[in-house]
Amino acid sequence: MPKVDPKFKELRREQILQAAVTCFARKGFHAATTDDICAEARLSPGSIYRYFHNKEAIMLAIAQSHQQVVVGWMQEAAQRTDVIEALAMFAARFVGELDAPNARIALEIVVEAGRNPTLAAQVSRYDEEVNDGIVDLLLSGKQRGQIAADIDFVATAFLLRAAIEGLGIAMTLERRVEPEAALAEFRGWLVRLFGPP
Repeated sequence: MPKVDPKFKELRREQILQAAVTCFARKGFHAATTDDICAEARLSPGSIYRYFHNKEAIMLAIAQSHQQVVVGWMQEAAQRTDVIEALAMFAARFVGELDAPNARIALEIVVEAGRNPTLAAQVSRYDEEVNDGIVDLLLSGKQRGQIAADIDFVATAFLLRAAIEGLGIAMTLERRVEPEAALAEFRGWLVRLFGPP
């Protein structure tokens, strides 16, 4: 049996994942079938099983891919020397780069994590990594004298992550405010939060 080129295999996996994102965003994780994914990817029915054991494995791979992107945004923001600019940049990436299908997938991942222990563990690892990254940003800001307020770093990191992720999803699914206005208000909120009591 001839060996499959690893590059081809990776491209095919990506094709399936992109098709699954489209199907899950359109119908939801549970309503979308593997046949829907094959049709969207223009593959013969059942061919995805050469690359993924089941639909849950596809969702886990999507979650891992999305989470790697967000962790990359966090690492990029951490290069900034000003804590407010770093957090504002992190928020701007969510608002600017999270499109509607991916926002819906983010919600599907959270819902499905409530039912699937493997996905829940992956989401928990991701949450911890992002929270730790924000804590590091806050500690650096405190050391540089950029945070005057006396704050609980872990609790503040948790709240900031929830606010940033929520802002990104909300701005994608409903546009009640312009992104620039929302981000400017978020930045102002950070200034007030970290300023003198």
